[in-house]
Amino acid sequence: MVTQHVAFTSLCPKCKREQRQDGYTRSALLELLSTGRAIEVRCATCNEVWSISDRERTGIAKRV
Repeated sequence: MVTQHVAFTSLCPKCKREQRQDGYTRSALLELLSTGRAIEVRCATCNEVWSISDRERTGIAKRV
């Protein structure tokens, strides 16, 4: 069975660039969304780490 990662973008709060995120599997995202836990992402440009916004969570929930 192939593990499917879900790609999405998130705006870095530090450098203000859209960053592609693809480190989470569908099942991991569903777990984080259903439990209300933070979905943390990282900027490849400036190495900043942050939790995605509620708006971004809603967008991901619609996709998975």
